[in-house]
Amino acid sequence: IRALTSKYNEAKRIRESRLSLLKRIESGSDELFQQSLNAMVAAIRLYGQDKLMLSFNGGKDATAVLYLTIAASAKYMIETGQQHNARINAVYFFDPKNDFEGTYEFVEETCNENGITLTVLECGYKHGVEGLVSKGYKAFVIGTRSTDPNGKSGEFYCPSSKGWPAFMRINPIINW
Repeated sequence: IRALTSKYNEAKRIRESRLSLLKRIESGSDELFQQSLNAMVAAIRLYGQDKLMLSFNGGKDATAVLYLTIAASAKYMIETGQQHNARINAVYFFDPKNDFEGTYEFVEETCNENGITLTVLECGYKHGVEGLVSKGYKAFVIGTRSTDPNGKSGEFYCPSSKGWPAFMRINPIINW
């Protein structure tokens, strides 16, 4: 019974944390942020949280997208009347030779604190995405902005490139 109570309390803490984040975001954010939040809610509605994968490398843009995804998940939960926390999936492409010291730990701790299911892959991005698409993931949430080399489309939703498996790139901060 203690283990069940502990799991219940942790789920409750995560739910309250997600709802609190959403409330703070909605009460003080600008139009660009609201557009990004709405684009993420639409992606969740279209693909479902079980087919959506957040690419999280611990960088500043990826961290902003992580918290935006958490807020969008909470908003979707409210809109659909869900009573439980929807699982948020994240992938970290770990490169022990090139990652900054402490990045792996930051990624892992951030996901654990926020109730995010983390998959760590020690392979190239394309190979990893191929494997995830073969497991049924349909869309990847990434932290691309319009000023980034691959952000020229300026669109929230962008299909994968030629030579890649078919999936949708979700770019919620493209216009920041």
